[in-house]
Amino acid sequence: MDIPNLFYQDEKGSAIVTVLLVLALLTILGVSATNMSTVEQQISGNDKAYKTTLYGTEAGFNGLAKLVASIYEDNTMPPLSEMGFSFEVDSNTFFDQVKGFSNYDNGAIDVNYTLGNTTVDMDVNRWLSRHSKGASLEFITGTSGVGQQSGIEYLILFSAKGQSGTASARTQANYLKHEGINKGL
Repeated sequence: MDIPNLFYQDEKGSAIVTVLLVLALLTILGVSATNMSTVEQQISGNDKAYKTTLYGTEAGFNGLAKLVASIYEDNTMPPLSEMGFSFEVDSNTFFDQVKGFSNYDNGAIDVNYTLGNTTVDMDVNRWLSRHSKGASLEFITGTSGVGQQSGIEYLILFSAKGQSGTASARTQANYLKHEGINKGL
C-alpha cells in the first residue's frame, strides 16, 4: 500500500526561498557593518577635533606663563611679539590685574589668540599673594637649608575656552610665581 507523503508534496521552489532568506540575512549584516563603520569614523573625527582644540587651548598656558613671569620680573608689559603667539591683550588692564592693582573682572576675556583653526579666549585671575619661607620655597627654588629662602608667592589662575568648528574645550591651570624665581605652571 502506498501512503501519500503530505509533507514532501510540491517541494518545487523551496531551495530558492531558502537562498533568498540567507541572502536577506547577509544583506542585513552587511548594511549593519557599513553603518557601524560610518559611526566609528564620525566618532574618530569628533575625537580628533576635540583633542586638537584641547591642545590648542592648552598651548596658550605656556605663552601666558611667560607673559606673567615677564611682568613680575621686569615690572613692565613686554612686547607681545616676543611671546610666540599673536596674543590680543588690553595691555594696561592686563598688567594691572596681574600685578593686583585692579580687582578681578569676573571672567571677562583678558587674552585672545588663534592657533591654527582654534580660537581661544583666556581669563587671568590673580587669586592669592602671600609671604612664604622655609621648606616649600626651598623645593621651588632648588636650595637647601630650612628657612634660607623667603619672599612673596603669587598664585594666578588661568581659565581658557577654545573653539574650533563644532569642537570646544575648557581647561584651567594654576601658575605659582615667586618673586625672583622663574618657575611655575
